[in-house]
Amino acid sequence: MTLRRRRLEATLVASLALVIFAISPADSSTENGTDVALDRAVIRALDASGADSVSAAVLYPDGHSWAGAAGIVDTRTHRRAAPSVPYAVASITKMFVATVAMQLVDDGVLALDEPVPRWIPQLRGADRITLRQLLGHTSGLAETPPVDDLSYHWTPDESFAHVPEPQCEPGACFAYVDTNYVATGQVIAAATGQPIEAEVRERILEPLHLDHTWLQGFERARGNVAPAQLANQSFDDPEGNAPSTEFVTRIGAAGALAATSSDLATFGDALFRGRIVGTEALSTMTDVAPSTPLPCPDEHRCPPAYGLGVSVEVLKGWRTWGHSGSTGSLVAYFPEQQVTVAVVTNGGGDPYAAATEIAAATPSLPTRSDLFTVDADGTRARRIPHTHGERSGAAVSPDGTKLAFTRSVGPKAELVVARIDGSDPQVVVDGLPEPGNPAWSPDGTRLAFASFRKDGPRIYVVDADGAHRRLVARGAERGAGPRFSPDGSLLAYHVYLGNDMEIRLIRPDGTGMRSVVSVPIRGRWMGYARWSPDGTRLAFTGADGGDTDVQVVALDGSNLVTLTADHVPEAEVAWSPDGRIAFSRLADIFVMDPDTPDALQQVTDTPSDEWGLDWLPDGRRIVYTGRR
Repeated sequence: MTLRRRRLEATLVASLALVIFAISPADSSTENGTDVALDRAVIRALDASGADSVSAAVLYPDGHSWAGAAGIVDTRTHRRAAPSVPYAVASITKMFVATVAMQLVDDGVLALDEPVPRWIPQLRGADRITLRQLLGHTSGLAETPPVDDLSYHWTPDESFAHVPEPQCEPGACFAYVDTNYVATGQVIAAATGQPIEAEVRERILEPLHLDHTWLQGFERARGNVAPAQLANQSFDDPEGNAPSTEFVTRIGAAGALAATSSDLATFGDALFRGRIVGTEALSTMTDVAPSTPLPCPDEHRCPPAYGLGVSVEVLKGWRTWGHSGSTGSLVAYFPEQQVTVAVVTNGGGDPYAAATEIAAATPSLPTRSDLFTVDADGTRARRIPHTHGERSGAAVSPDGTKLAFTRSVGPKAELVVARIDGSDPQVVVDGLPEPGNPAWSPDGTRLAFASFRKDGPRIYVVDADGAHRRLVARGAERGAGPRFSPDGSLLAYHVYLGNDMEIRLIRPDGTGMRSVVSVPIRGRWMGYARWSPDGTRLAFTGADGGDTDVQVVALDGSNLVTLTADHVPEAEVAWSPDGRIAFSRLADIFVMDPDTPDALQQVTDTPSDEWGLDWLPDGRRIVYTGRR
């Protein structure tokens, strides 16, 4: 945060310039406490996101809604944030356009798997591209490059004329580019005889009464849009478009929309609760399986998991459907709770950080966790009794009779050992700041764990009864996740060093530290090295382009192999006693044989995040942390 920003916010607080509004039905008295919590959360969201302003909205399945805003929309004029202020929402536009396309498919006007040259013959390669590939970013098309003149006014045909050579054959890669939705907009226009902005308005905006939403550069403004910023570049557009006329006319149906957070929440609720598309269409839009195995040629443009106009992600421990926008916007629908959260920011803000604060203050989105076991074939998933509360992943003792885990106690946490059913918990170490997953030594007499402090993570080894705690390693920016080797002679752990993640080995007495492999950081959940049963290899989540993948490497750093070469992030690997690897992906657990990694077996299918995986010694069950 800059000094200018600190001074500005101090002035705002002193002058009561942070503005929060709560909007709710008069008969919703049971939610009053929730509104107060969200009023406070939007201020935390402003700080967490680093934005100039934040506007957020929450819509519940019973119709109750909340909206709030904080910060300064325009630092030049000191215009204050309010829920009524529309923001440029960039790629969230794609979700609106995909909805119109799916309505036309349901009406029989368009077909998902029919090539599109009938509608847009002017697009190079259209004879081999289908509407499904356009909506799912698997057409192989490349991005039309911008021009320096931010006042420039593009036409769709001009945009097509400047599209570079394809990045791959249609259906051969996942390439997230705006060209796909510029083309989709033209397909819709040709099929209906109306421009895309008219179809969006007639089919979505007017029926849902989204009175503060419009396609910038293509129809009249429905409000004074907040200034937007891309790549640290702001522009005072003479036509009032944000971030610029060049931007909104070049990408049009891919990202020209402006909207309030409340309008976005209303749209998300209507879409994902099936009010404006049919059940089959919604299932198709949220199905990420077709694109998951495809490579992503541009590692900087790889959304985690993508259906047709919808991203599937995990937010605050729960799977969500929605979309984000490069100007700092996000719509996240929680299907398990049927709650919609929408966040818009400006000034280079992080909408995910803001949405996390809002979701944390929403009581129907619980954040407490439990320990579970599931059979490796996916049957008999059940909660371990006596383990409710926020905690790390659990480690199973070598004889399978005990669990080690951490649990929150106020601002700190404690390391606990309990029986395998969670009963008889005994505190081994207390007063820990931000501890990580523990690990047992092969003989079951010691535990390794990490604790995150201001100067970085520290790795400790302690006797299982709490005696003889030893500091093994410290420093680095982040990391840890220590694991004993099968013979107990080494610990493997990871550290973050600038833009790289490094897997290291060290003896339990703190000597002999050495690096195994270093890979560039591409996602949030990298590292967590786990030993092969014979102690000759390490499995971890690294990066091979795009987002995080499951990788395996020899102890000397050789034979680095990527097992999941896709663009969907994997996390939290665990190697079974018989050589299989379990990992989590988008809130579910999968198991694979490292020799045949394409033969994945899905173990769980739940709406909440699942992490901290460990196998029981019999290799038939997996222990994990999750939410229900």
